[in-house]
Amino acid sequence: SLSTIVKPEQVINTEFFKSFFVFVPTHMGPLWNNTYETLVEQDGHYYVVPRSSILIRSDSDGSLFRVVVFRKMADEFKSKAREQKFIARDYEYNEAEVNEASDRRAYLEDALTRLNHDLEAHSAGFFSE
Repeated sequence: SLSTIVKPEQVINTEFFKSFFVFVPTHMGPLWNNTYETLVEQDGHYYVVPRSSILIRSDSDGSLFRVVVFRKMADEFKSKAREQKFIARDYEYNEAEVNEASDRRAYLEDALTRLNHDLEAHSAGFFSE
């Protein structure tokens, strides 16, 4: 889920515009930067907001970008991105989902700490001699 990565201010969903989060493999980064604005064209007009590509996160496998598209061409953008081997996902920020993920993470971190403590206690008892 993108809820742990994406901040609410990075999501734009209005009557006319829609955010997409696009995963771009590392070797295709230059292609993305040179072509994302022209992916969706109709009658000589482009329907991706110029310079709207923002790097969200990057690692050795690739990069996650946010791009803004005119809502009426959203399906066309997803199709064109898929043709270029980019993975485009639309995402709507949901505060409840973010809170749930945060609570789950806190619970798992607490469980890990408890299990680590138990392991150390058992190891000390078994290998004390």
